[in-house]
Amino acid sequence: MKEALSYDDVLLVPQPSNINSRSQVDIGSFLDDNIRLELPIISSPMDTITEEDMALCMSLCGGMGVVHRYNNLEEQVRIIAKTKFTNELASIGAAVGMSGDFVERALAARAAGANVICVDVAHGHHAMMERCLKTLRDKMG
Repeated sequence: MKEALSYDDVLLVPQPSNINSRSQVDIGSFLDDNIRLELPIISSPMDTITEEDMALCMSLCGGMGVVHRYNNLEEQVRIIAKTKFTNELASIGAAVGMSGDFVERALAARAAGANVICVDVAHGHHAMMERCLKTLRDKMG
């Protein structure tokens, strides 16, 4: 049996700090070579989580909203475009599935200003996922 640690097994020992103000701390992080999030938080692409209000709030706070795929294509594109139009520097993602209209949805989302396409699937190790990613790379570069 492999050894594993749980939350109660680990203790972080505080160290001295010379930070005088929170303004001296940079918590930003790069998602890739081009996308920097000032607040390294990405909202879930769930229909009860990331729609217009959350996408806009996440972008204004320096994080990223990933607009869910359970709305129609036009609505998803409208949310992405409105978020980008409200905050041109916004980072925003769009969720797609791995079948059906996923290519059309990904292309439309990118045209509307999405910086990230998120393939929203429960089993990322599924063979269909590999085909989906290959198709998206072929169509989107």
